[in-house]
Amino acid sequence: KKGEPEKFDYEEEKAKVMKFWEGELSKIKKFPGGEAFKPMIKNFVLQNLQMFAHHVGKYDYVLPRQGCTQRKIWVCEAYRFLKALDRIGDFYSYTERAYDLFYGKLFEEEGEDYGRINPLNKSIPWGGITGSAMCGVSYHILTRGDKRIFDKFKDKIYASFEWVERQRAKSKKIENCIE
Repeated sequence: KKGEPEKFDYEEEKAKVMKFWEGELSKIKKFPGGEAFKPMIKNFVLQNLQMFAHHVGKYDYVLPRQGCTQRKIWVCEAYRFLKALDRIGDFYSYTERAYDLFYGKLFEEEGEDYGRINPLNKSIPWGGITGSAMCGVSYHILTRGDKRIFDKFKDKIYASFEWVERQRAKSKKIENCIE
């Protein structure tokens, strides 16, 4: 019947989930602070990985959400936990796909705002979104150490930089704003 709960073996499903998370935790390569901080770092990683929503559909990206079920993301906050994941382990399948979102779907492709990273779903268009995306993806490129990743993002990062410079130029016209 429609709406009936699916029958499953709880212990079997629990074993699958445990195996999955053990695999994800095995990607941690560095434990900042040493052995005493290992449980805390593992907890941090588990919480952060659970904030990724894997989009199903025509796009291949993830939404790096911040602890809620809405589809909105805040790039200014997300890049910080993306950087942390890049720093401590091999979580590129998560982090790079988030940067693919920033420099794909959220990237302004034309017009006066070419290069800007837009908010998802027309939420608040904070100016810091673009700078945060540049900071995060730059760190991602450095931690990967792979020229192909640099080549993948470089033109759009430069376009974002130029957008920031255009915004700064507008501010120079405001008395006592930027000298």
